[in-house]
Amino acid sequence: MYSAYLRIFGWLCPASLGMGLGVALVLLLYRACEKRIGTEQWTWMFGVVTYILWTRVWRWGNFASDMGLIPLGFAYAPEAELLAARGGVSPLDIVFWIYLVGMALFLLCRAVPYIRFRLRVRRESHPASERVERAFEKVLESVNADLTENWRGSVRVMPSLPGPASVIYWPKVMLLDREDYDDETLDAILRHELMHTWHVKITTNRSLQLTTAALHWFNPAVWWFAREERAREELACDMAAAGWRTLERRQSYARAMVRLAAEPKREIPGTAHMACGAKLLRRRVETVLRGERYDEGFWAAARRVGLAALAVVLLVSSSLLFGLPDRFHVTEENLLVWPGVYLRGLLGNEVDESAAVWNDDGWYLLNAGGRPYGAAAVLVEDYTASVYLEFPAAMPEAEVEENIARLQARLTAALGEPLTAGESLLVWMERLLTGGESQEAAGERLGVWRGQTDSGTATVTLTLWPGGASHTPETEGGMLVGLLWNED
Repeated sequence: MYSAYLRIFGWLCPASLGMGLGVALVLLLYRACEKRIGTEQWTWMFGVVTYILWTRVWRWGNFASDMGLIPLGFAYAPEAELLAARGGVSPLDIVFWIYLVGMALFLLCRAVPYIRFRLRVRRESHPASERVERAFEKVLESVNADLTENWRGSVRVMPSLPGPASVIYWPKVMLLDREDYDDETLDAILRHELMHTWHVKITTNRSLQLTTAALHWFNPAVWWFAREERAREELACDMAAAGWRTLERRQSYARAMVRLAAEPKREIPGTAHMACGAKLLRRRVETVLRGERYDEGFWAAARRVGLAALAVVLLVSSSLLFGLPDRFHVTEENLLVWPGVYLRGLLGNEVDESAAVWNDDGWYLLNAGGRPYGAAAVLVEDYTASVYLEFPAAMPEAEVEENIARLQARLTAALGEPLTAGESLLVWMERLLTGGESQEAAGERLGVWRGQTDSGTATVTLTLWPGGASHTPETEGGMLVGLLWNED
């Protein structure tokens, strides 16, 4: 289980950082064209971006790890079945635990203030006056809210607040810092805060935003996106509260926002505050005075689909920018990691053809760029989890024997003295020697070593087939050495 999470994390980091570029491009487009496209269409696009970041990073991360243009991060290797082949803590392990601690701190820094604030609301707030309740009932009637729903007690007064606010998670509540607002301001406050608490999708979006930001807490572009999405929520609530009303009503709502203007303070997670700073206030006033009507026509739907498609293209393309260093790179140091590893089970049903080539005859061709023990190709056979080394056909026999001797010494150092050695062996080399035709080939068993695994013991049989290599042009007809895996 830990190995699976480590693999997902290895995919997530380069994919997240790559998609950060796509997110930045989406936000630049949004700020450049904000006034030309309706609020509802932008809200739709922001929702699509959040969904992509939340749900699809793992699959795209898989692609990014293999197809990325720029290597980034630490290579992932599967956990060795042989206990003796397992190394110490890798750099990827260290970064993974830093990531988990960072994500836990991120969530903790949002959960603790929210819980403390809910406790404050319980201690310090009291029900609103009859005047406020009557004003709230008028607002409910004007927006066609379901009056059969129990709204009583939804508005409370909390004098210690710096301004009006609402709690968007259940139990939802609208909070006033005082009750002596004039009718115009009180109406605007109640309308705006009702939009935060009435619409379930705002609560859902906030939850998705929280989990998305936690997953990508190390990505600056996602923090920027979270701030813009929070501002987008305020704009959407303004439009839902007043954007459809007459110009006179919209002007009245805008005046109320100006009167409530305040220096921006750190917002408590799970809440919404109507007051805001000068920059956001200007955008909100302009949006309200511009006014919009909800459009369900063909062109409105086309804009929604177009913006969503553009966001998908940008994020998918940018996710391929970074990729992990080759995670199937075989060296002399990690060769003993691979016996016993079933790569199809490790990779899932969708075989990773670019990182480890899946041939029709059931073999993974790994990256042997490091030339472990002089081998030009290293393969893992899927059905038995055995490992095979193919030596160049041009390599002198004496050099092959020297490399095999070094491999034997490595096995002995890791697993102890061999159990048997020097026996001839008749093996069934189906689909190995002739690319699909069954053929028996006599091989020489060079030794059998037994090692401990998590579930007991297993043996590794070192076997040599002269002329058995066949998977690459360089190795065609060369020596083939197998580390045959067998669990006791």
